[in-house]
Amino acid sequence: MAYIGVTLRILDTFVGSAPSDEISLEFFVPGTARDADAAVAELTESMPGGEMVIFLREKRGPGEAGLYRLVSSRGLWVDSGGRVEAPLSHDAETLYATEFSAVDTVDAIAVLLRRA
Repeated sequence: MAYIGVTLRILDTFVGSAPSDEISLEFFVPGTARDADAAVAELTESMPGGEMVIFLREKRGPGEAGLYRLVSSRGLWVDSGGRVEAPLSHDAETLYATEFSAVDTVDAIAVLLRRA
């Protein structure tokens, strides 16, 4: 098994608090350890940039202090081609279609979350 580490700069929080302005997020790399380099290159290429809304959980295992992970593959939301989507989710097209019917930007997700 392999993981890729990403450093996130925190701009805002909706629930809880971030321990600092930057946190380390780990993504599981699919495939075998032999395939890790190619998988990391593919994930790096497809990783969205810019502002995003991310739902995280703190990792609490031995040696994992200060590390976070996505709540699920649906825990990352970005603006993509004029619509909001969860790019790591296989069913991003229909996921939360009702809740997000009027949401087309990351900023609009933030407004929706602040109302919740």
